[in-house]
Amino acid sequence: MSYSAYDILQPQIITGVISTISPPAVALQKIFGWEAFSLADQDSSIFDGAVRTVPETDSMQGNYEDIPTRTAAYDIFDYSRNIGSVSNPMTANSMITPKAVGNVPYTLPRLAETINLPLERIYQDQRPIGGPVATLDSRGERYLKGQIAYQYERVSNLIEFQTASLLRGKFYLYQVGNQLLPSWTASSGTTYPIATVDYGLTDPGNDLDNITGLSGIDADGWDDADTDIPAEIRKISKFLEAQCGQPLELMIMNSTTLSYILNNTAVQSQAGSTFRPFDVYERVNSSNDRRYSLVLRGVPVVDIVVIDYGLNVWDTSAHTFTTLMPDGGVAFLPKPRPEWTTYYRGCEPITLRPYGGQESVVQPFGMYMYPYVKPNPASIDLNCNHNGMPVCFRPKAIVYADVTNPN
Repeated sequence: MSYSAYDILQPQIITGVISTISPPAVALQKIFGWEAFSLADQDSSIFDGAVRTVPETDSMQGNYEDIPTRTAAYDIFDYSRNIGSVSNPMTANSMITPKAVGNVPYTLPRLAETINLPLERIYQDQRPIGGPVATLDSRGERYLKGQIAYQYERVSNLIEFQTASLLRGKFYLYQVGNQLLPSWTASSGTTYPIATVDYGLTDPGNDLDNITGLSGIDADGWDDADTDIPAEIRKISKFLEAQCGQPLELMIMNSTTLSYILNNTAVQSQAGSTFRPFDVYERVNSSNDRRYSLVLRGVPVVDIVVIDYGLNVWDTSAHTFTTLMPDGGVAFLPKPRPEWTTYYRGCEPITLRPYGGQESVVQPFGMYMYPYVKPNPASIDLNCNHNGMPVCFRPKAIVYADVTNPN
């Protein structure tokens, strides 16, 4: 069956196309349960039955909440480790103070991008020889699906950047023309961001021995083989429990930082082996996940997740390839659960202009792609909108620090 460009660029067909796409950098969003495809609007009127197979290695899926307003606030509410008091029989209830609740105002970031596809480029170069002018051959279908994939990957990369920023504590927005470009650079010379998204972590990016409230950390860092890394991991776990009521369950880092751990004398001693100081090793068998994890024999309750990939991130003057987890950077956290972190999926009104039909207005949540036909010159705009960001109801549940010695 032959299709026109407009047929392929319908929202329900686009949803089916992106269900088959595997972006190359999605490990973090999978761990947190808000993979880009799960955030695409899948209302029954446009979803058309496309189903994405979720690998068993994912910790959870569908960890998002639909938010009908762009600007609002969410509450900060930590777990408690306080013990309830005991009262004598036949006495009045003891009065306790309500638990303090913080409040964080937010404005959901909005991605709104368009790719213009000239019909002359599509139909003259990508249709069957002698076939109808408005019919595509297999090359034409691949071309359009490639453009859909490109937009989907851009959304997926934004979500992965946002997720890494949650672990790193903050990110910045720089205005370039009418665009707001996300960055991890605080400032450069006289160039400053117009906005900072701060998740409220405790001293994010500081040296581990300079995290407020965390004591007993060796200033020599984990790149010194004599530092007692297992003891420090246990101290960090106690620190997290005291801060937010949850223990340390995950450490996320790159392979350079992992090498410091595997070469550590205390790690090897507690494992009873210099050749295999870890007990569990798992590589996620997925072309788009690109992570592996292991568990140290000396600290069996903490999973170490290793990612080495990066994204082209704005550095105040240009987009520069930047790894999501830098050398020495480690995120310490409990396993992600909806009660302490989720993804807010926003919405906005969108006008659809069907070819030869009547305009209609929809208000989809999350990512949404749709076409506009333009008459002069003849072309189709492939539009993509996405509103959303991760939120953290317990910011003290994450510690992000540099574990190396800066000297």
